[in-house]
Amino acid sequence: MIPRYRIILPLVAMCLALVIAPAFAAKKMTQPVQSIPAGTPEVGTINSTAAAVCPQIGQPDANFQYPWLYPPDDKYSVFIDPATCFPSGVLLTSAHWILNWPSACEIDNVVVTVEAAVESSPGSGCWVPDESQVLCGPVLTNLLATSPALIDHSVPLACTTLNQKAFICFKLPTGGNCPLNGDGSLASPLYIFDNTADVCTSYNTFPGSGGPLDMVTTFGFPGNTSMYVIGDAVTPVSRSTWGQVRTLYR
Repeated sequence: MIPRYRIILPLVAMCLALVIAPAFAAKKMTQPVQSIPAGTPEVGTINSTAAAVCPQIGQPDANFQYPWLYPPDDKYSVFIDPATCFPSGVLLTSAHWILNWPSACEIDNVVVTVEAAVESSPGSGCWVPDESQVLCGPVLTNLLATSPALIDHSVPLACTTLNQKAFICFKLPTGGNCPLNGDGSLASPLYIFDNTADVCTSYNTFPGSGGPLDMVTTFGFPGNTSMYVIGDAVTPVSRSTWGQVRTLYR
């Protein structure tokens, strides 16, 4: 007699494959990457400083565009490390996502979170977002374009001190009233990324993905998601020595 689990496990694997396969079939780069058209109007603080310059943490440069947003529940995450700018931690004040809108439309109830970064394997130095450890949020917001434009969307955050590696995340529960392409991707807005193909930096998670997928190594994008945070430095508390205290109270 063949044990039932030996029959059930292949059936489960087959069912999972059927669920995941359509998701990956849609998520393929089928056309050349396009530079953002010259003369595209900009709204916000796009490209105001380089990524390594405080107070921006993340990937604030916008160089290319691609029709890659596939709601529902399409999520994008970018690595942030406060230590690059703020040795004592940072008070995050806003999250930013740069998108290009060829036509006016709106996506409502977008979910913004800051999630803990964990290593993909011990000692690998490759960090991935852990949605079970939400450090800030969720914050709900609407992404809106009233006319065609390249927009730096700014979302206010009210977080406690962040002093660990993390990810800023935007999730699209729906496509709102925005138009679709034939493959189900949004025709507006378009996904924007920079010209630095850093691995373990930007991820995409969607139904059937099986977890966060690296935009560079999985899909071959030649850049990272144009997303970043802004914050204020935490001022270290100065602690007086016992000798100083005695001097003060003599």
